[in-house]
Amino acid sequence: MKRKPRRSISQRSELVYDLHEFGINPDTREIVLMSPAANEEDGIDFACANTFIKNLLFLNSLNHQSILVHQCTCGGDWNYGIAIYDAIAASQSPVTLLAYAHARSMSSIIPQAAKKRVIMPNADFMVHFGTAAYEGDARSFLAEAKQNDRLDGQMLAIYTAKCYRGSFFRRNKYSKDRVREYLRQRMNEVREWYMPAAEAVDKGFMDGVFGAPGFRSLDEIRPR
Repeated sequence: MKRKPRRSISQRSELVYDLHEFGINPDTREIVLMSPAANEEDGIDFACANTFIKNLLFLNSLNHQSILVHQCTCGGDWNYGIAIYDAIAASQSPVTLLAYAHARSMSSIIPQAAKKRVIMPNADFMVHFGTAAYEGDARSFLAEAKQNDRLDGQMLAIYTAKCYRGSFFRRNKYSKDRVREYLRQRMNEVREWYMPAAEAVDKGFMDGVFGAPGFRSLDEIRPR
């Protein structure tokens, strides 16, 4: 194996700065997706989405080799989360997403855009219908409720497109319509549907558990 040239102290400091301040390592084509808050988990928001999209655009401008996204967030705002989802789906570079700690709510939707979806063995996975708060008169209330219902349908469509290929649904020979209805009923029944990593893979929400055959290392999970 050819050794990489040793970096100077200033070069190493610059890489550390980029990783901590901007969540990117250009040398290894890795992006960290997490709350920008230093001491608390604020979830996906405007700042998080903008930083991530800029990082993804930058790496795509260099070349179209694979990109590894390290996700560690409990979820957050739908609009900014779906902006990240769309950016990953549109990436010319194949993206692997590795979920740490938990993939919940919006952070369970974002991985569905990646070419390869991997979850850490001790992380949990949770899906639910989104929450909403309304202000204004009755007409505003009805408009917001209609919009929220539409987004729930969009979320189910995203999950269904992936879960349809999951081992559980293939074993039981579910049609796409039946998969969608199964997901809807399950989320209605339990509200917050929590799954350990292995179940999330079996249901098709993720592709593999990190450390399992085919997913043993960071190099192994990158698309070729």
